[in-house]
Order: sequence, then structure tokens, then C-alpha cells
Amino acid sequence: MLRRLIRASNELSAREAAARYEAAHDSLSKLPNRPAFVLAANQALNGLQERGRGGSLTIGYLDVDRFKDINDTLGHHIGDGLIKAFGERLRQHLGPHDFLARFGGDEFAIFRSRRGVSFAKPLASLVVEAFEQPLLIEGHEITVTASLGLAQFPEHGTSIEDLMRHADIALYEAKRLGRGHAAWFTTQMAASLRQKREIEMDLLEALNGEQFDLHYQPIISARSNRIVAAEALLRWNHPVKGMISPSVFIPIAEEIGLMSKLGDWVLKRAMTSAALWPDIEVTINLSPAQFYQSDLEIRLRELIAETGVSPTMVTLEITEGLLLEPSPRIMATLQAIRDLGFQIALDDFGTGFSSLSYLVEYRFDKLKIDRSFVSAISQAGSAQTVVQAVIRLGHALGMEVVAEGVETVTDSVTMRFWGSDHLQGYFFSRPLPADELIAFIGSYNSSSVALQFDEASNLLQSNGNVG
Repeated sequence: MLRRLIRASNELSAREAAARYEAAHDSLSKLPNRPAFVLAANQALNGLQERGRGGSLTIGYLDVDRFKDINDTLGHHIGDGLIKAFGERLRQHLGPHDFLARFGGDEFAIFRSRRGVSFAKPLASLVVEAFEQPLLIEGHEITVTASLGLAQFPEHGTSIEDLMRHADIALYEAKRLGRGHAAWFTTQMAASLRQKREIEMDLLEALNGEQFDLHYQPIISARSNRIVAAEALLRWNHPVKGMISPSVFIPIAEEIGLMSKLGDWVLKRAMTSAALWPDIEVTINLSPAQFYQSDLEIRLRELIAETGVSPTMVTLEITEGLLLEPSPRIMATLQAIRDLGFQIALDDFGTGFSSLSYLVEYRFDKLKIDRSFVSAISQAGSAQTVVQAVIRLGHALGMEVVAEGVETVTDSVTMRFWGSDHLQGYFFSRPLPADELIAFIGSYNSSSVALQFDEASNLLQSNGNVG
């Protein structure tokens, strides 16, 4: 009887211990969770404050860069494996007194406290070093980086609540700077975040209040020097703030889940315009959120019927971020778009996760060279070599090549001479409202004269740009 009571007591104690562990730990990564982090951080901070001056506490918020792309492309089981491996790798590189937790999704947090002790390496350096080598997840070798936001007691707050909030704000700034960055909190960041929150609220009103419009940037045939297409670009004219740059509101729309609705508005408006311009192709950017919609093909069919547009006169542009690794889902979506009659362009080539394999794996009609390469061709060096190689590669794979960001006569002549099929940039025209575009096309095409090859050669030689 006594043994049974002891055994029952031990089993109860084990269950209680297991329950306490589960309540304090994340089930996927087995790391402490947010409540456990807050409790431990408060205990550390209270200890510092009780002992008086001379101590500090640092809180870091971090997440996995491009995690959503990896998750959507390779599948949620790979995403889960990545989260576990990410946490394990961090734990291996952090110090024994650094407290690591997972808050959910791809969000992690670290705190370290010290009093009169100097750590050998700052947190930012440790995080960078942790992911210098790729992670191996079920046969997939995945290179990842992390963005890190930092706040320190007492400089950036005197409570854990404030420090966590400020580290989160700093993380937003780190991600804005690009992958693999770290940022310390500043008061200016808080002001910028308040502005972002205002834009979030204004976006919903703007979509319902017809504050958006499309402007169209002409695309020139390098052979005939005539306007043959135009890219639809979203513009927001806020009633109080005036024109708000797409570089400001598009990332926010993506973050709050509004991009699918906004993208659908762009598709409908641009395809309506394209139906009225039978001699001009219209190119439209597809956001990742739209591309991954299960009903994209159905929606495109509906818009063809509603607008009466010929899909052969519409090019849909996607970015490299969608093509991390060949997948049947991406292949099927691209094929469905092509079967409807649309052309497909790969936009901003060379700025993301460039891989020759996906140029072969997926069949694109057009390849757009990013403006950063075009703007650098005036300087002898690698940019010239890269651009010429991309043009040759595009043609070898049966694609038309479009040079974006053509700003000068040198850019224009050089890209023609190197074989680019189409040119786009402010050298020809800024993006124009629809009514101005039609007038501009008529004026430009009636006065344009095709640039002959020998003229281009002479101009290039005089500028020293013949490669």
C-alpha cells in the first residue's frame, strides 16, 4: 500500500513537473516561451536594481530573414525544421548566461545581464557568426540570416516591458535596412513606427476611398525606338500627406495582409486600361501574396471576361523571391498563367536569390535587368561583364531582355549596342497617368527615329563603353 502511494505521488509530481515545463516552453523548439522570458528578465532586472549602480541588461529581438518565402516554397514541415535548427544553432553560439526564448512563428528573443563583467563578444556578432554556415533541413541546405533589434537598460528603458517594446521597434528598423542587420533602439525609430501605424490605418481607407491610381512608364523597343509597352505602377495620393512613395506603403500593405486586395485592384485597373490600348502591351507586377492565392487562375479568367482584354497583350511580372527552389506548385501556377495567354517576366533580375537553375527550370518570356546594374555600366568593371552575360543568357534561353533604370543617353546607347530588346527609365519618360500616356505615345512615336547599329557603335566608342 505504501509503495503504491509513493508511486502515485511520484507520478503526480512528474506530471506536475511536465505541466510546468510545457507551460514555460515552446513545444516546437523546446526553448523557453514568452512568459518564461518575461519572468526571467524581470528577475534579472530586479537583481540589478537591488544591487545598485554598475549593471546593465540587454534585450534582443530577432527573427529569420525571408522565413515566409522558405515556408511557402519548401513547405511547412521544412519551416518547422528550420525553426528548430535555428534555435539550436543560436543556443550553441550564445554564452551560458544568455537567455534564449522563442515567442512564436520565426520570432526569438535573447537577454543578457551583467554587473561589472565584460562579455567577450556582443550579441550582434554572435548572431552573425551563428549562421555563417548553412542549416541542413531534411536534405535541404538552407543559408539563413537573422535581423536583430536591441535595447539596453537603463539607456533605453527602465522596465522589461519598455525594453521589449523598444527592442521590437529596433528589429523593425533592422529589417528595413536589409537582411542580416542589427540595430539599437533610438527615439527616432519610435517616431517612425508611429508614422507607420498611421499609414496602416490610412491604407484601408485609401483602398475604399479611391485614393489610389495607376501611372504607366513607357517601355521602348531598342530596335525601332518606339514605345511598345508600359508598366503599370501604383501611386497613392493621400488627401493630407500628398504623394506617398510605394517603397513606403507597399511593404506595410504586405505586412498587414492587404497586398492581395490591393494587387487585385491593380490587376483590374491595369487590364481595363490594356483593353483600351490594343497596340500597347501592359506589364503588371504580381505580388507574392497574389501569386500564392489558390484562386489566381480563376481570378485572371474573370478579369479577362470582365475587361475584354487580350491576355497576349499583358505581361505579368514576378520577382526572384518566389523562386528559392523549384517546386511543383510554382511550376503549375506559371503554366496556368501561360495557358491563359499571358506573358511572364522575371523582374529585378540579379538583386535577390539569383540562380541559373531556375532560369532553366521555369520558362520566362522576358528577363528584366535591375536598374542597379544598368546604372553601373558607365564604370568599367564587373557590372559591364554581368549585364552583357545576362543579355546573352536571356537570348540563349529564348527570352526578351528589358533594361530597367535607363537614365542617360549613355545607358540607352550602351544597352542597345549590347543587345537589350527593350529599354525603360526616366531617360525616356517618368511614369505617367493614363491620359497623359496616350498623348505621350502619340507624340513620341511620331517623332522617333530608329538608332542604327553603326551610330550606336560610334557613340559607344566615343564614350569608351564598348566591351
